[in-house]
Amino acid sequence: MATNLFTEATNERANIFEFSGSTFTERMTSAVNAINAGNNISVYIPRGTYQLTADIPDITGDQWEIFGEGQATQIFAQLGGSVTHFFQCGDSSTRADRGRIHSLYLDYNNTIASSVYAFHLFNCQYIHIYDIFGSGFAGVVECGSASNKAIRCAINNIQGNLVNGLDTNGHIKINNASRLEFNSIAFSDSTVGPRTGALILMSTVSGGLIDDMRFNDVSFQTFSQDHNHAQIGVATSTTGTGTITLGSALSGKELFSHAVADGDTVYYRIDDGANFEEGLGVYTASGTTLTRDTILDGSSGAGNPITLSGSGVEVTVPADGKPSGLDMVTNNGNIVNCWINDLVVDHTTEYGVRMRGTGSSGFTNINFDGIRVSTDAGDGIDITNGSSDNWRDITINNPLIVIDSDGDAVHINTTSTGKFYDCHLTNAKISESDASVSKTRAIRFQAEGGWRVAGCSVKQRSGTSHGFNNGLQTTDTGLERFMCVDNDFSAVNTLGVTHATYAAVSKSRYFANNLGPDGPEVEPPPTITAASTVDLSTTTCPSVIITGTTAITSFGTDATVGTTKTITTATTVNITNSGSLVCPADRNMIIPAGHQIAVERVSAGWVINSSSILPAEITIDLGDETTDLTTGTAKHTIRMPYAMNLTDVRALVTTAPTDADLIVDINEAGTTILSTKLSIDDGEKSSVSAATPAVISDGVLADDAEITIDIDQIGSTVAGAGLKVTLIGWRA
Repeated sequence: MATNLFTEATNERANIFEFSGSTFTERMTSAVNAINAGNNISVYIPRGTYQLTADIPDITGDQWEIFGEGQATQIFAQLGGSVTHFFQCGDSSTRADRGRIHSLYLDYNNTIASSVYAFHLFNCQYIHIYDIFGSGFAGVVECGSASNKAIRCAINNIQGNLVNGLDTNGHIKINNASRLEFNSIAFSDSTVGPRTGALILMSTVSGGLIDDMRFNDVSFQTFSQDHNHAQIGVATSTTGTGTITLGSALSGKELFSHAVADGDTVYYRIDDGANFEEGLGVYTASGTTLTRDTILDGSSGAGNPITLSGSGVEVTVPADGKPSGLDMVTNNGNIVNCWINDLVVDHTTEYGVRMRGTGSSGFTNINFDGIRVSTDAGDGIDITNGSSDNWRDITINNPLIVIDSDGDAVHINTTSTGKFYDCHLTNAKISESDASVSKTRAIRFQAEGGWRVAGCSVKQRSGTSHGFNNGLQTTDTGLERFMCVDNDFSAVNTLGVTHATYAAVSKSRYFANNLGPDGPEVEPPPTITAASTVDLSTTTCPSVIITGTTAITSFGTDATVGTTKTITTATTVNITNSGSLVCPADRNMIIPAGHQIAVERVSAGWVINSSSILPAEITIDLGDETTDLTTGTAKHTIRMPYAMNLTDVRALVTTAPTDADLIVDINEAGTTILSTKLSIDDGEKSSVSAATPAVISDGVLADDAEITIDIDQIGSTVAGAGLKVTLIGWRA
């Protein structure tokens, strides 16, 4: 998208020194005013060092360009000045269109508050920012606002170092945007002090939409000062608003010299009774002082130091935090169609990737491929549906996750009525780098399902009692539409797969071909109680167990055509042939306990595959080959050696009857099983050619049932001889 946004030939190139003004800030203001007046201008800033002392006007023009000579063109924000951003594209009423900003070095001098961004794509489309090198940023780019949107923009090849607290914001923040690309972004983060923000924050405004985001080759490396900072705490008798002279250590705390070097900038907190102050200051070992250079927050507000009383004043240094990775959050909004490829988040302290939503919020078609996450604390990937909407088509493929804490590598959760559908976690490689910390599980599901977990594996250090105890754990008894297949959890300490009790027949989950520390781990297929309708679409498992004697007339109609299932019977199961449940030869079936049948979903319903049935034939002789037949009941009696589903009956003779048909009846326990009797026509030797075929009225013969054969009619001239009757079907 980024390479075809702009037409360069029509722009007039102008050197920044051609614009009116005595300072760089004034010349930039004149240049932007010219752009906004409708001039198609390419503003060139030659190599050199420049200082920006105030914000320049918002850019609202069409087809423009601002560029320099890469790192040789350096623009600094005035130290302690009023610069809140380098460039803002669009304002509340006018959209910036088809613009480019590139080939610049930007430096905020480490003095900008956490809510400020170098670039604000406020109300714009077709903006391309690329080849930017920078330092001292609190944030790189913010896209959109509550009432304005960034559309079809690209941010490519951005490099540098980020500093200052993020609070709850992100280095890249997306509020309201569509069709943005971020390619080749690489930043390190050397922020001091506690952190609650994220490196990338996608946060919709209420009712807003973030649509079609693409991240490729984005990496953040975070590092901070020593975590021993949390042990620092001293008293001071300093009064007023100036530099603090540091006193003796508080009880249970250490002096600044314990973990802070001379000249270090530290994040400090001052507590003076009910008043407090948080900010950045420089520690000086000689005289043990701490400056109060940047006031980030406090009782008097940001930028305003509190007046110290000199009595009972405490100065502490909180432990440094490291920003979290990608945070996607929506409250009554939607984030859809996002592709995050080759994202690298190194050493965060809360989570690597997080998706969360409340109210009526939706995530649809979110795709992660090849992301790499390492965390010093918290979860690697945390997805929590706290909304009333269902989230669909979330795919996490080929992630590499390294955990140093007691968090979960992957945590999937639901906290409201919303569920997951058609989501995938595949080929995850999960490991640990701190063998001294126990990790409960690699993958944890507290959701109601809708996920397929496949091809994942866990690797941990050998010879330690720490590491991951479980490979995958499910803790929701309502888990449904869940598959866990072909995963290797053999390296974990205790169990490969642990799960809550399977409670509801209508729920479904399937575990197969998973390795645990003691070998294969397979959960049996779900057991369903027989009913008039047994809906096989409620389970993703390819096999089910059915128990109960209620005759089944339907397997439901919601499953996809072509779906196949294997049914194992725990008890004798009765199946009634119907239009939506077709049995072989359209006969009712009795399936004894322990037998299996195969079924397939077709357009009209389900068909029982006859190839999964064991064929059976029983032939009964009635007399020898030459003696004339005679009429009578119970001419021959047998007992069934097994239960049988009858599909056909046949008769044959060695001597054909003449001048009358031969008619035979078959009885089970004294009751006929034929509504139309079996016959051999006059002059014929087989019932196959009979003008009126036999009709079976009871096609299910019970095991050990008494079967009797009656001869109701013989030939009037030649009776017929050598009669044999064959029962044809399959073993029940």
